[in-house]
Amino acid sequence: MNPTLPRFFISLSAVILVMLAAVSALRAQQTLGIAAVVNEQVISFFDLQTRINLLIGTSNQRNTPENRQRYTGQVLNQLIDERLQMQEAERLDILISDKELERAYGNVARSSKMTSQQLTAFLDSKGIEKEVLIGQLHAQIAWGRTVNRLFRSEISIGNDEVDEIIAEIEKSKGQPEYLVGEIFIPIDRPENIEKNRAAANTIISQIKGGAKFSVLARNFSQSATAAVGGDLGWVRRGQLVAELDNAIAAMADGTLSEPIKTSSGFYILLKRRSRTGQGLGSSNEQVDLYQVYTTLPPEPTTADIQAGMDAAAALTAVATNCDDMEAIGKRTNSPLSGRLGKVKTASLPPQTRQLIEKLGRYEPSRPTRSGSGIIVLMVCEREGKMSLSDVRDGIEKNLLNKRLDILARRHMRDLRRTAFLEIRI
Repeated sequence: MNPTLPRFFISLSAVILVMLAAVSALRAQQTLGIAAVVNEQVISFFDLQTRINLLIGTSNQRNTPENRQRYTGQVLNQLIDERLQMQEAERLDILISDKELERAYGNVARSSKMTSQQLTAFLDSKGIEKEVLIGQLHAQIAWGRTVNRLFRSEISIGNDEVDEIIAEIEKSKGQPEYLVGEIFIPIDRPENIEKNRAAANTIISQIKGGAKFSVLARNFSQSATAAVGGDLGWVRRGQLVAELDNAIAAMADGTLSEPIKTSSGFYILLKRRSRTGQGLGSSNEQVDLYQVYTTLPPEPTTADIQAGMDAAAALTAVATNCDDMEAIGKRTNSPLSGRLGKVKTASLPPQTRQLIEKLGRYEPSRPTRSGSGIIVLMVCEREGKMSLSDVRDGIEKNLLNKRLDILARRHMRDLRRTAFLEIRI
């Protein structure tokens, strides 16, 4: 036997081991390496890949190399924005509680017609950890809180503005109204107009290829409506800027627009359906309520009442729907816990009406004293028209959100311009 052969095989084995180690190191670098640096904070390849998994898994698309490559730039830009938003929130000492995050997670589940448990099971089936979606929601909530902290005091909504919109609503009675979704891609710099247009066209092709509009809106839209999947609600002629107003009027129900350029960026509109405007009408709102009732000790002291309030708040804070409230109600062992059924808002006692009039669907009310106990209410459904005061509140809130949205975009643009950004892919 040739004595050099064992040495040859040993050398060959060593070379193979070195090559395998290099491949393993490369794969590790691709997984754990740095995709971008944002003001000295790292976005890893792992962060990027898990967010791409979330986007593809929740938008009804195939997990192919082509789709992953197509989304890489868009998802990385979104992660950069979220890092900047979280850094600004941290600068202002803004904290988001676990309960708030769970409630937001429940809202996403309901928008997909699932329970929180079903959404978690769905994500598991796609190999996606719940924490990836929670992280995205954390950034959205923290940014909203940041924008409010910075700019809310600068905005004042006058009664004359609200009166003007109410007059427009009445004037539009009998005219078309449209249920619209939006995705907004801002023009960050004049030299990037074509790049931004291309990004909008990419999103459109993804939607036409089967991706869910709401998921792409939640991930890529830079409008405040991103938090609700791009849902703009019912709009009437003259309510949007002229470019959008003309486009939506010309679209058929159930169709998607091409990118619509405005002074601030590109919009993608989804015209879901149309209806004839009803004006304000009279208030005939009905609410379907669930009540959780906890008892107080006989002749309770002020401390007893406060302790009861705190306990009721903690008990119901985790409820994200009326099924949760029912389960909590059963644990109280009180016959006064249960569904109250549908009642007209106007017929409720003033204390109860004030408690629920501004509650969103599936949002627990603050605890309040009632007889010898504490109650917490949840609105399971709302039907019919609201009162004029509710309409005014809704208009004021809408105007406030629009102005905050404009200021948020400007601030985001400033954060981008002053940040240290290093993209390594």
